[in-house]
Amino acid sequence: MKKSWVTKVGLFAGLLFLLAGPVGAQDIKIGVIQPLSGSMALLGKYSLEGSEVARLELNSKGGVLGKKVEFIIVDAPDAKAAAAATEKLCTVDKVKIIMGTYSSSLSYAATNVADKYGVVYWELGAIADDITARGFKYVFRTCPAASTYSYSALQCMSEYLAPKIGKKPDQVKLGLVFEDGLFGTTQAKFGYEAAKKYGMIVVANIPYNAKSTDLTPVILRLKSAKPDFLLYPGYFTDQVLFVRQSKELGFDYKIALTTGGSGLKDFGKALGDDVEGVGLVGFTSMDVNPKFAKGVKEFAALHIKLLGKEADGPYPLMNYMGTKVLFQAIKQGGAIEPEAVRKGALSIDIPPEGTETGGGVKFDPKTGQNLRAITPVAQWQNQQMPTVWPEKAAIAKMQFPLPTWAERKKK
Repeated sequence: MKKSWVTKVGLFAGLLFLLAGPVGAQDIKIGVIQPLSGSMALLGKYSLEGSEVARLELNSKGGVLGKKVEFIIVDAPDAKAAAAATEKLCTVDKVKIIMGTYSSSLSYAATNVADKYGVVYWELGAIADDITARGFKYVFRTCPAASTYSYSALQCMSEYLAPKIGKKPDQVKLGLVFEDGLFGTTQAKFGYEAAKKYGMIVVANIPYNAKSTDLTPVILRLKSAKPDFLLYPGYFTDQVLFVRQSKELGFDYKIALTTGGSGLKDFGKALGDDVEGVGLVGFTSMDVNPKFAKGVKEFAALHIKLLGKEADGPYPLMNYMGTKVLFQAIKQGGAIEPEAVRKGALSIDIPPEGTETGGGVKFDPKTGQNLRAITPVAQWQNQQMPTVWPEKAAIAKMQFPLPTWAERKKK
């Protein structure tokens, strides 16, 4: 991560603090943990932007419970820092609610500490199933879990894509390639399970370190296995590298459904024409049927109005939706005490297609997971990311099967 970028992130966090103004005694204080420096800073920043839009919008309407909401923002570039940040927020700042965290490894560490102090931890963007599987009383997650991603991807491949190439699911070869952190391994685990459910043939199951600077050995193994489809959870830098080296090594596949950093505008800029056809399973794209994701256009306009810039990728939207749901839980619970917020959260019942992301909200009382979170598929087409599946959410047709690298070169 370049020093100039880290500096910009620090200035961004400081700007948000200044916009918020000093935290008053009557304000509701909410801790916010995001990676604002280090390798995940870009997505941490975008995630924070979505929450900030929700906060500014709420305060412009009078706040909640008659009080304004203020964020205490803490940078956590790694799991150790996330645990320390949570400790500080619980013991020094004495907050009752903490939000975060984009990264599963950060969230897993932070929720352990929050549970120790009986503080609400409201997860907006980290997806590993293990975060909620522990059954912590005050942990809630508004975004989908990793298992949802994997099963949605395999459903799309087996029910929608396989017939388009004249194959039954048990004739399709699947390659699993994934970063070896909690994020990637969780999705790969459920991807393997989903493949077995749909009868698909797993011909490769390859982890790698997200900080790798050369993925040649991984790609050569995949090239030898000759998968039809790829399920590929990873981060921004490694996914850019993977596509570039796949082209260099002539590794072809009919579709790659990715999760992670591939949904950012910078991903398309980094790859240029080579980004064409890369699919993204995950948070709802901003380019989605507005009848399916009610309020998405309004959010886009609000992001520009309040922050002076367009929302980049699906992360601001997901964090905006999740933060609004937290505010609703506080309102319906009638207080910011953890038990009241829990009561308010469990009373929320938003039907499918009832939020800006197209999903609904209903929390599992045992895990705190939002059971109505969804994972549509978007695809890079002409430097845009329109939603392409399911059809009721789509605004474009999926490009499939993808041309080989040699065929692309001839165009």
